[in-house]
Amino acid sequence: MGVKRIVDTDFWNDDKVMELFSPEDKYFMLYLLTNPHTTQLGIYKINEKLMSFETGYDINEINELINKFENKYEMIKFNKKTKEIAIKNFLKHSIISGGKPVEDCINKEMKRIIDKSLIDYSFTNIKDYINLNYTISKIINKYFFNANDIDNDIQNDNEDSSNESYNESLRVSAISIIDYMNKIGNKSFKHGKDNVDLIIKKLKEGFTIEECKDVVYNQKREFLKTILKKGEKDLSRFYRPTTLFGDNFESYLQDYKQYDDRSDEI
Repeated sequence: MGVKRIVDTDFWNDDKVMELFSPEDKYFMLYLLTNPHTTQLGIYKINEKLMSFETGYDINEINELINKFENKYEMIKFNKKTKEIAIKNFLKHSIISGGKPVEDCINKEMKRIIDKSLIDYSFTNIKDYINLNYTISKIINKYFFNANDIDNDIQNDNEDSSNESYNESLRVSAISIIDYMNKIGNKSFKHGKDNVDLIIKKLKEGFTIEECKDVVYNQKREFLKTILKKGEKDLSRFYRPTTLFGDNFESYLQDYKQYDDRSDEI
C-alpha cells in the first residue's frame, strides 16, 4: 500500500491555478505534491532526471517547469546542488491529524535535510497561517525559538550536583520559559523573583521544561480564542505567569495533552 498524500480541493480554486496555470503546470504541481518521494514535511530529495522519467517530460521541459514554479509562481525552492525541493505551502493542508507520531516524524525528516535554508523557507511562509494544524504550528514555533539547548538541564542534574548548581539550573530553566512566553506572545515579562519562583515551583514539583512550554503555547491559543469570542483585544489579563503557573497549571497541561491527540484543526 502506498503512502497517502493529501491535496486540498481548494487547489483548483487557487487564483494562480485558475488564471495562470497551463494543463502542464497543473500536472507538474500535482506531481510535486504526490510523487512517491514526498515527505510529511514537504521537503525532499529528487533530481531532474527522475522527474523526467516519472512525468514523461524531457529534461529541458523539467528545467523550464522548475524555473517557472520557483521564479514566476514562487511556489517552490529547488537546490540544484543537494537536489532537494521545498513546496512552499505544503504543510498548510497536508497534515490533518496531529500529535506525537506526526511531530516525531517531521522532526526526523528535518534532521535529514542537507540545505537547512529550505526549512526556513517553508516555515517562514506558513508560520502566520491562522488555520495551521496545531502540531505543525507547535513545531514551527519551537524551530524559530531556540532555547539554547537548556531544555534538559534539570533532567541531566545528577545526585552529586551541589545545591548551588542545582538551583542555578532551575533559575536558568525558568528564565528560558519566561523568554519563550515573551517570544510567542510578543510580551516583555521580566526575570524577576516572583515570576521565576512561580516556574521553579512547578519544576520542583516534577513538571518538565517541555511541559511548561506546552502549557504556555496551548493556553496562549486558548486565551486568544476566548477574547476573540468576547470581542476583546487585550490578552494581558489571561496570558501572564501568575495565571499560567498558578493553581490551574496541571489542568492546563491535561487540556493540552487531550488536545494534542485530537485530529481537528484550530
